[in-house]
Amino acid sequence: AAAGPAWIARNGEDAVLTPVDDVAALAEGIKTVLGSPALRTKMIENGLRRVKDEFSERAVVARYIETLQSLAMKKRRAA
Repeated sequence: AAAGPAWIARNGEDAVLTPVDDVAALAEGIKTVLGSPALRTKMIENGLRRVKDEFSERAVVARYIETLQSLAMKKRRAA
């Protein structure tokens, strides 16, 4: 649950986040994932979908284009 991963990963959805420096919690999180094929499958599917939808080149470029178009529209309105 360090700052970087906690900003991106979603606990229970596509990751298991545990408190920093809590070895027991980390071990429990690993046991939970290893002990549940359904949870592993869910997390893998959610993670893959999220990478495609939010972090792929196509998704990032689309957000850049949307942002630039929005800025251009605001500039036109202001002119």
